[in-house]
Amino acid sequence: MKVSRIDESSLPIFHNWWTSRNNSAFDTEMLPPDGFIVDDICAGWLYLTNSVFSAFAWQVSNPSKSPKMVLQGFEMLVEHIQKYAVAAGRPSIFAYTNHHGLLKLYQKSGFIVGDNNMTHILYKG
Repeated sequence: MKVSRIDESSLPIFHNWWTSRNNSAFDTEMLPPDGFIVDDICAGWLYLTNSVFSAFAWQVSNPSKSPKMVLQGFEMLVEHIQKYAVAAGRPSIFAYTNHHGLLKLYQKSGFIVGDNNMTHILYKG
């Protein structure tokens, strides 16, 4: 498996992965330039801030891949995101999920659980 940067031409693929899982479609204009994909398995985006903080968001996997393959892909993606964030000077990574498997993976990768039962809201002015 290989981690690559996401290019704009592949964004419709992720939109399809996202909506096929009954999630609301995200506005691609909100995505940061630091997006990464592991083969044709899973993807995620890293928001870099002007502090030591970064945010790993919009994680999505290919619904046609096996759970085992998706787990292996996310393990590789999370490790890559951690190294990338540290190298970029943003070693504190915020991530959120309501998926039990991803939560376990994050914890195994050194993430610490903060808030539970959080509602995320968005303002688009």
